[in-house]
Formats: sequence, C-alpha cells, structure tokens
Amino acid sequence: MICRGGDATLNFGNICDNTMLFCGQCGRMFHIGCLRLHGICDNKARPSPPNTWLCGDKCIKIRADLLNFVQDGPMSIPESLLTSMHSSVGSTVHTHTQIDVHWQLLSARFQGDKSKLLLKQAMKIFQEAFGAIYKGYRDVLSTMVNGEKGVAEFFGRMFCAVVAIKSKIVSSALLRVFGNHVAELPLAATTNDRRGQGFCKILFFKIQDMLSFLKVENLILPADDHSLSTWVENFGFVNLMTEEIQEYQMKHRIVMFENTTMLQKPFLPQVENP
Repeated sequence: MICRGGDATLNFGNICDNTMLFCGQCGRMFHIGCLRLHGICDNKARPSPPNTWLCGDKCIKIRADLLNFVQDGPMSIPESLLTSMHSSVGSTVHTHTQIDVHWQLLSARFQGDKSKLLLKQAMKIFQEAFGAIYKGYRDVLSTMVNGEKGVAEFFGRMFCAVVAIKSKIVSSALLRVFGNHVAELPLAATTNDRRGQGFCKILFFKIQDMLSFLKVENLILPADDHSLSTWVENFGFVNLMTEEIQEYQMKHRIVMFENTTMLQKPFLPQVENP
C-alpha cells in the first residue's frame, strides 16, 4: 500500500477509496483512493479479470518479458552446459543430444489448455517429491501449478519452469516474480529416476539466466533440512535473517512452509536474452 494505512476493503460490489487493487504481477496492494491521489490511475470499477491490472511500468515490462519466454516454447540448452553437468556430477546428461534436452516456461494462467498435459507431468513430479500440500481446505499445490486464483492470490501468479527429454519432463520448479527486487522459487523437484544426474542444476541455471535478463536482483526459497545444504553449497544461497524475511513479508505474500529455512541468492543482471 502506498500509504501504509490500515483501512481497506475487498468488497466486490461498488468500489470506494478504501477498496484494494492487487497488482497482477508483483501482488502488492493499493488503495484506489491512493492511486487516484498520486495520479497513477482512476479506476471506477474493478479490472476484469482482476489479474490484468498492473501497478506500473516495471511490472508491465516484467509481465511482457515473462510472456515472451512462455511464448518461445521449448528452448534448447547449450551443449557446453550439458557437458559441464556431466563433468561436475558424473551424470548421463551428455548422452542426450542438444535437441533431446530442452527447457520451457509454462503458465496455465496464460496458456490455458496448451500447457495442460505438461503441467500435469509437473504436478506428478511435485506430488511424488512433496505429497499433498494443503492450506486449510485449499489444495495449495494445485493452486500454484495451475495458476489458480484464491483469496488475495496468496499462492497464485506462479510460472512453472521445466527441463524435458523429448516430451517427458524430468525436472520442474515453481517460480513467481514479484518485481525487479525479488522472485521466489517455492518448490523444485526431479523425477525419481533422474535424480543426481544434473537436471535440477541445468534447470536452475536457466532460471538464473532468465531472472538476470529480467533484472531481478534476488531469488528466495524455503529449504527443508534435507535440501538445505544442497542449496547453500551447490547453488550459492545464504540464510535470510529474521529481519530480512519480515521486510519481504511486508511487501509481498511470499510462500513459507513449516520446518523450512528461508534462503536467498543475489543475481547480477545480464543484457542478452538467454
């Protein structure tokens, strides 16, 4: 909220100055009255659908760039990266040609049925790794993977990045970009038969390249005890201090799970499209 005021309403009927608008990209909340006062917009009615309203040029640019990645479809992975993964983990990645292995950014929200079958594969991978994830009665995993909208979209606006061999997804990760300052990676998993072969590392490097292109400065994620050392030692993440977590929570509705440690990795921007 621009004003940091506490008075707000989520009424879906007539709007007033205290009615809240949620940015469809960064998810921040704004009083309609504050937006009007600062000359940002003068909405007389709620945007329809509500996730179409974006709060400024930065969110408009990030949304456009993300959709470009989605529209690009399957993207090749450089042979040098496949070779380096084989060298570092002793995997069988090198036995697949550059044409066989690719990565892709998916979005049920923006692709509809076009991504349905691929997201179904990704959902299965997450279910095998983490089981069912519920928040009250809501299936949080389905909400995140399928881009469903909930109250205040606490778990919505996600993209799903995947690495596939031909048409079979072997590694997948959920990603949400709040803006240039931070993005989050709530879940990442690899199929049981492909673990330890470097596919998760390939996927992470492509996500990192994309976020650098988007000029995102930091990536945060919740790590359980089993994966904590891997994220820190192999991917360069560091623990977030309590004060830093609280600062993120004040600005964004970040995903946090019980019995996890919040980690962060800073990125340097790049110029060319990965």
